[in-house]
Amino acid sequence: MRTSNTVRVFLSTPNVCDGRTQSRHNQQMDHKTESARRLRRARIDAGYDTIEALAAATGHVYSVSRLGNYEQGTRAMAPHVADSLAKILGVSASWLLCLDNDGLSPDERRLLKNYRLADKRGQDVIYRIAETEAESYGRGGPGPRDPQSGLTTNHQRIVT
Repeated sequence: MRTSNTVRVFLSTPNVCDGRTQSRHNQQMDHKTESARRLRRARIDAGYDTIEALAAATGHVYSVSRLGNYEQGTRAMAPHVADSLAKILGVSASWLLCLDNDGLSPDERRLLKNYRLADKRGQDVIYRIAETEAESYGRGGPGPRDPQSGLTTNHQRIVT
């Protein structure tokens, strides 16, 4: 009995390292939930519509049941498992394990990388496409426009 009481006290002890008061148990659950969400997103983005397809891609090294547990957040991935799955899914193991918290998906990282590699003209094209898409879907869009050129003021410096 004493051991289980000790465990309960440990799990409910607040952890304020990151400025928030949250139990270690809740932090662990949030981490597993986020890791599960990332695995599912990476699987779908990589073209594996089902867990069965991903299991087949691993050569059934990881069973459907085990992968399902990872995606449901009921089981945490070990680093070597994350590394194996990351290679298949085209993401980093650190992203799957939530060790890099920049909040970018693999597609967003690829877009940012391509934007940075492009010359000024290419960056201009990428910027205009993103601006147009965001505006058409009502998710942000352009800033104030210059009345003469019709360009946004923050975009004008790239063009001129």
